[in-house]
Amino acid sequence: MKTTILALLLTLTFSTSAQSRSTNQRQKKAHHTVAANDTTGIAAANRWADKQMRHLDLDEKVGQLMFLRVPLTMTKKQQNAFEKSISKYNVGGICFFKGTADIQLERTRRYQRIADIPLMVTIDGEWGLGMRLTDCYSFPRQMLMGALARNNDSLISLFGAEVGRQCRKMGINVNFAPVCDINNNPRNPVIGCRSFGENKKRVARKSALYAEAMQREGVVAVGKHFPGHGDTDVDSHLDLPVINHSKEYIDTVDLFPFRHLVNRGIRGMMIAHLQVNALDNRPNMPSSLSERIVKPLLRDKMHFDGLVFTDGIDMKAVSNNYKDGEGAIRAIRAGADVILLPIDLENTVNAVVKEAKHDPEFAKMIDDRCHRILREKYLCGLDKLNLDKLSVPSKEDEKRCEELTRTMARKALTLVRNENYTLPLDEKQQFVSIAVGSCDTAATKLDEALKLRIRKAGTVVISLYANLASSNNYGVSKATIALINDIAAIDSVNSVLVIYGSPYILESFPTYSATLAPSAIVMAYQNLREVVDVVPDALTGKTPFEGKLPVTTGGYLEGTSLKAVPRPKTPSRYEALKNAGMDIDCFRRIDSIANYGIAQKAYPGCEILVAKDGKVVYNQCYGRQTYDVAAAPIDVNTVFDLASVTKVSATNLAVMKLVDAGKIKLDDKLSRYLPYLKHSNKKNITIRQALSHYARLKAFDAYWKGALDDDNLYVGDNPPDDYTPIGENTYVKNHYRANLCQQIVASKLEKQQKYLYSDLGFILLADLVQQVSGQSLDIFMQQHFYGPMQMNNTCFQPLQHGIDIKRIAPTEYDKSFRKQQLRGYVHDPNAAAMGGVAGHAGLFSTAGDLFKLYQMMLDSGRYEGRQYISAETFNTFNSRHYADKGNRRALGFDKPFIKGRSTHVSPSASQASFGHTGFTGIMVWVDPQYNLVYIFLSNRVYPSSSPNKLSSLNIRTDIQQLIYNSIGVK
Repeated sequence: MKTTILALLLTLTFSTSAQSRSTNQRQKKAHHTVAANDTTGIAAANRWADKQMRHLDLDEKVGQLMFLRVPLTMTKKQQNAFEKSISKYNVGGICFFKGTADIQLERTRRYQRIADIPLMVTIDGEWGLGMRLTDCYSFPRQMLMGALARNNDSLISLFGAEVGRQCRKMGINVNFAPVCDINNNPRNPVIGCRSFGENKKRVARKSALYAEAMQREGVVAVGKHFPGHGDTDVDSHLDLPVINHSKEYIDTVDLFPFRHLVNRGIRGMMIAHLQVNALDNRPNMPSSLSERIVKPLLRDKMHFDGLVFTDGIDMKAVSNNYKDGEGAIRAIRAGADVILLPIDLENTVNAVVKEAKHDPEFAKMIDDRCHRILREKYLCGLDKLNLDKLSVPSKEDEKRCEELTRTMARKALTLVRNENYTLPLDEKQQFVSIAVGSCDTAATKLDEALKLRIRKAGTVVISLYANLASSNNYGVSKATIALINDIAAIDSVNSVLVIYGSPYILESFPTYSATLAPSAIVMAYQNLREVVDVVPDALTGKTPFEGKLPVTTGGYLEGTSLKAVPRPKTPSRYEALKNAGMDIDCFRRIDSIANYGIAQKAYPGCEILVAKDGKVVYNQCYGRQTYDVAAAPIDVNTVFDLASVTKVSATNLAVMKLVDAGKIKLDDKLSRYLPYLKHSNKKNITIRQALSHYARLKAFDAYWKGALDDDNLYVGDNPPDDYTPIGENTYVKNHYRANLCQQIVASKLEKQQKYLYSDLGFILLADLVQQVSGQSLDIFMQQHFYGPMQMNNTCFQPLQHGIDIKRIAPTEYDKSFRKQQLRGYVHDPNAAAMGGVAGHAGLFSTAGDLFKLYQMMLDSGRYEGRQYISAETFNTFNSRHYADKGNRRALGFDKPFIKGRSTHVSPSASQASFGHTGFTGIMVWVDPQYNLVYIFLSNRVYPSSSPNKLSSLNIRTDIQQLIYNSIGVK
């Protein structure tokens, strides 16, 4: 740390005091991050500032606080007026926004020559001078650099140094960069890809590297937009955005990068125009003008004594409510040094001077701000300004920039999806390449000829070029998204999507969309020639994918970073079992039992997955989706209706998550969160009781029957908007969900409090999840579990989420409610009456997805390095809470019998084991004692749920016993 700061000190020392009378006292406070032996440079800066101050009157001191916008085009009259303003008001600085390098350099020399005190020249060049100057180089946006892994972050230092070097050559003293905002709002219209991402520590680290590198080149870095502009959905150029975060959140998240930058010696900070209600709830009070925010937080608490810039004071967030210098006066009182881009210089200066003449304390503030600006000018070298040494960037500079961008782009490429080992492509492999974008969609038509070409090649690479400047659907048209999905839906074709744009485009290709989404997705982040150049080598495996997704979006977790590895050789049927030391003969008998079940018509087909010590050692499929010999065979992509396994695969985990987060407690009453229970006979039921099936709730009832009324059920085409599909051309009114809950409320309780398995408690618990989290159960689980775990085939309402009906195993012919063969719609009628999303049933999944979920549970809430649930909370849920009452159940989970020989699971299952069964022919069981996961999936209810031969033949438990036998457990 000392070495880093000393290196920074040798060129640009962080500024200190305001006035000479308090210099020594302030230096001790402000320079806690600067080496103690830098007294000479700071003292010299203060002496120079003191000398300048002695020759300035009040008007001129105020002028030093004003930094003017340099217009791109001016008439001769306007040019003369602008130059007169510089000299008349003794302005402190100028800010360039548009033009070319030659014109800006010529103007810089001209304006500096007419200024009595050298101007501080500023620019808003977040991705280099090319952001403003049409003939200079544009580096990628910060979001691409946010994708760099930590071991590649040194490239950001090289980038910052290059930006600083070019600014210095052009006579630019201040660059309004880096953007330190944590972009945790995908709909943010003004930050977005300007941010390094959503991880506060990564944003802080990368921002500091950028800032330090610029400052080593003699350019003041300015962190923005304090206290955090990342979670807004309004552009402050147009109106005043509102931040409703708590004080704790602001302190621990939003302010984290700014605090880190102060500690690392940044010399500038820009204050955003934000309504931050937790810090100042006065109406229409931008943070830039608030004396409750800037000085208390930035000056007093963080001990920052560098330059504080307002964001453009001409922005509508301020100018809509503060006129004729009032905004500037408030900003100075709040703690700002520089008033950036005043609309009317004369009125602003006059207003500030008038205020200072009437208020001695305000006059002292003017002295303080002016002294700090002058001191910083000295530290920038403006006391010895040599205009003849300035120059525009050279061709050599541009070549160096291009090579650096190419390297950053290569290291930032991020593989977020790679189904079926689509990548890497074989170099000799033929594929069709299609380019699409917001402007050229019409040029690409998916006609039969193109489909034929794609099918013949077997692989298609789609390059999506998005417009980062557009706030409309992240620069991609809906037609383009539809075209990509149509291409990805072509049968037996691998599709690779390369996104040259915002990572939030991934919302259009979410993790749970197993069919419509391309089989491989690569984030390239920006449409630059250098970025496009490095993609082919990554697709073919010549260079690795090293990037990490900077934000969470579309179910893809922040930090997602997949590797493109060749498809492994297919092992023999029993090879993994051999490697795990398991008895193969036991599994040959399992094969026989599975096939026997089909012969006995216990089910038309099934899948059996066994995992040992965290690895899948057996995953075999048997039979077909129906008894028809022409029906599709069951395979690893077949999606099954999980029935009551929903309870432990969704509702139980959601409740567990809320308990873990401290949002609810197990002994809280359900009525605390569900007001409709407060005046019912269920007002005292606790969460613990409902989870344990120990709440005196009846087992179930045919609540769905009320949905048969004409007002609640719609059969036919073109249903009203407030209806949800629950069958082919069959829809239920959304409001019936509440009706069903009211029927539960009105139901009688069992006379005795004892264990009684009940759907009702879990229906109520799902409602609790929604009330507490603000999200329905399906969305909550997708965000917190299914999406981050890449469970792309797991969801409620699978047909509405793009899962092909051909992949879904059919269940029963519903003779009573929907009067049709069910396929892709939930089997349970009460769940159907609730629209397909319920706490007791409704979830669909595959064995492969369920393995991820239950392996996470086996490992006490941890999966692939991420802790989804704390071990303590999970162990609480996997414990019996009413064992003394004879209740074998844990919280949500089923368990073996407490005493005697279990019949619903293998007698060899340990007391630590847990799981659940489902009415449609499902069983999932986990045994931590033996590191086993057992998954049995079938559609035994096809075409009718009775008789239940799966149960009477003991197929699931006999198979489970053989698994125990295979590891020597009898």
